Amino acid sequence: MPTPTGEEIREEALRLFYQSNPSATTPEDDELKEDGYWNLAQQNLMRGEETTETLAYLEQLANDVGRRVVTEAEHNKLLDLERKLDLVKEREKKVAVIKAHLEALKTQLDEKPQPQVIERIIQIIKEKPAKKEREGEERRIRKVQPFKVRKALPELPSIPEFPEFPSF
Repeated sequence: MPTPTGEEIREEALRLFYQSNPSATTPEDDELKEDGYWNLAQQNLMRGEETTETLAYLEQLANDVGRRVVTEAEHNKLLDLERKLDLVKEREKKVAVIKAHLEALKTQLDEKPQPQVIERIIQIIKEKPAKKEREGEERRIRKVQPFKVRKALPELPSIPEFPEFPSF
């Protein structure tokens, strides 16, 4: 079996690359070597046409039954997507439970007499300015009150000092 040329290896590496990455842009030779496509292509070409024919035959069989031969990387991507799909389904279930809970709350709110709710809201709104005014008045009283108390108290007489007792 003759040794494959660099161009043959490149063509096989590109075929393998596009088989794994159908929508990718054309890679450089260094990229093919880094990703292992170059060595794989060289091995395929060194094995001979039997291996290539076998792979083609297997791909044809898979195609006939509506399947596709995928690389391990593609298989891992599919598994990852399936896990993400499962997470999305779980979240959808949680959202459905929350939605049902919110609808139940909405029904409860619709059953309450609306005029009473509206009157209570109006009462709360009216109380807020009055409450702020009361708080402001209380603050002013607290600031002024100590001065008034000091002025209102009369001067206390001084306490006489006691005489000292003789010591024995």
